[in-house]
Amino acid sequence: MKTLSSLSSSLLSHRLLRRQLRRIFGQEIEVEGEWAELLEAINDAYHEADREKLLVENALEINAQELTEANVKLRLLIDNAPAGIVMLDSEMRCIFASRRWLQDHNVKLQEIVGKNYSVIVPAMAIHWKDVLQRCQLGAHESCEEDSIPQVDGSVEWIKWEIRPWHETNGLLGGIVIMSENITARKRAEEQLRIAAVAFQSRDGMIVTDANGIILQVNQAFTDVTGFTAEEAVGNTPRILQSGKQDAAFYRNMWEALAHEGCWSGEIWNRRKDGGIYPEWLSISGIKNSSGQVTHYLGTFSDIRDPKEAE
Repeated sequence: MKTLSSLSSSLLSHRLLRRQLRRIFGQEIEVEGEWAELLEAINDAYHEADREKLLVENALEINAQELTEANVKLRLLIDNAPAGIVMLDSEMRCIFASRRWLQDHNVKLQEIVGKNYSVIVPAMAIHWKDVLQRCQLGAHESCEEDSIPQVDGSVEWIKWEIRPWHETNGLLGGIVIMSENITARKRAEEQLRIAAVAFQSRDGMIVTDANGIILQVNQAFTDVTGFTAEEAVGNTPRILQSGKQDAAFYRNMWEALAHEGCWSGEIWNRRKDGGIYPEWLSISGIKNSSGQVTHYLGTFSDIRDPKEAE
């Protein structure tokens, strides 16, 4: 006949089962016959429960780790998105804002979480208030170009989209505002429009890259030189050289461009038909934000006597 203690090493190997039996009976008991089989089944069940518990714990741990990794990746994606993102609850209080949004508004996250959007962005355009009210009711709105007057009188341009977000129970939780400051792009477009108008000048104009390869010419260039844009682009200004200037002339011109960023003077060039004519040429270097010359802009005018030119 087996006792509880004698079964502990083989049959009752589960510690919790042995502890519970001791609590129930208050002492060691003798186990035999059907009791032994029953306790063995219970012991196996305890071990099976342990195995399932371990599997669940491992699964939860893996899921928690995967969730953490997913959250980190999501945060990286949001923070590196070209658009700024701010999340508001149903009362228009800030829940979260991306790094780009914080930079665009020159604030820190801890300064705005829990605050109402109207407090965070006090200089809100009137039409924006109407848009936000509609979106708070579930509307989805967007705008490709929106001008936002600033306190100092300047105007900022933004591209924006506002979407509602919902709780897990389906109720409207608030809105997400995605905005991108496109002021630099708008200013660049304005400069391009101005340049396009300027390119219609009655003076000849030529644009080259830093290596002197012609990228663009205007109609006045063709009128003076006889070379069409298709013939000039891809070549260098050497196609206009008349041979009247020596190497020292061009060396001095390039030294002036390198040290002063510009050069102007009289030069004799050759037209497509072989005719030689004098022109007043001005060349300016165009630099990028790093201070490197990326292009050269040349403007010239035919300075022949009008009657001679005829």
